[in-house]
Amino acid sequence: MADSLLGQLSELATPQVLDQISKMTGVDTNLLSQGLGATGATALGSMASSAGSADGLSSLFDMVSKVPDAAASSDSGSGMLGSLLGGGGGDTNPLIGNLMNSVLGGSGAASASSITDSIMGGGINAISGTLSKALGFNVAPMLTMVAPALVGMVTKAVQGGNMDANGLKDMLTSQVDAFSNDPANAETAKLVNAALDAGKQGTAIRDAYTDAGWSAIKGAPLAAMAMVAAASPSKGGSAAAEFSAAAGAISRAAAAADPVSLLSMAFSGGPSQEEIDAVTGRAASANPLELIKAGIDQVAQGNAKEVGAYKAMILDTAQATAEASKEGGFLGIGGTQVSPEEQAVLDQLKAALA
Repeated sequence: MADSLLGQLSELATPQVLDQISKMTGVDTNLLSQGLGATGATALGSMASSAGSADGLSSLFDMVSKVPDAAASSDSGSGMLGSLLGGGGGDTNPLIGNLMNSVLGGSGAASASSITDSIMGGGINAISGTLSKALGFNVAPMLTMVAPALVGMVTKAVQGGNMDANGLKDMLTSQVDAFSNDPANAETAKLVNAALDAGKQGTAIRDAYTDAGWSAIKGAPLAAMAMVAAASPSKGGSAAAEFSAAAGAISRAAAAADPVSLLSMAFSGGPSQEEIDAVTGRAASANPLELIKAGIDQVAQGNAKEVGAYKAMILDTAQATAEASKEGGFLGIGGTQVSPEEQAVLDQLKAALA
């Protein structure tokens, strides 16, 4: 068991580690154990799938074969491989280290996230959503815990065994086959296959759009937020509350959507601060309604069946922004939840999106 990559991953998930992760995430340890098994096998399957194409294998081999000072790092926990295996935390268990990076942010979080995105591919939101719905909790943080740890294990195996690209491919393929063919893994393997298939479908949804078209889709709900915020400008904590409320509305819509859908692909995880800044900047010098209509046009061209849900998300985002803080009053006393100016914008949006 321990000789396999998934066996090594399983050994990291000691009862003490699961208990610590449970306290950090609020997820029951039994669910965490199931989730670690499913996310680990999914990450391994995604890597094996990538290795099935010449370009994918070349990219994957570059990732795991060119980490500097791997041999030294594997013992000391220092360097890039130490970061992969321990989340930059020295002797910290990698599952805990990567989760701490995810929670605390910083360069470690960015590294863990970029590694996860690299091996899971463009369909990561569909993969994460499929696993989350089946397991009953949000597995996105768990993927960011597991994937970098698994990459670190693959790196050690490749460099320690002096494997070439074909050796890497053979190792991944044989370990995926061993997992899939074990009757004890039947239910998990079924879920993993469903998640990987969802990832392929999700990638196809994203690939149907240009980068400019995708940006227009992601920008429309933020333009609606900007319209409401500009109608009755808030400052300080009230402005932050409006941004937070808008991001929450977007995330909820994505979570409620089918994992293999445009809404899930585009909006799972909510908007980044960079996206918010970019759209609010454009909305200040352009007609926000035009930005909103541009996003709707893109959805209508590529995923017409989702136009209704997309418009509803835009309106929900605007409503959440308007209701995020009271307007008027003095020192938090009095005021209205939605100012007349904000209500006028909401009415304008409802008419434009009808």
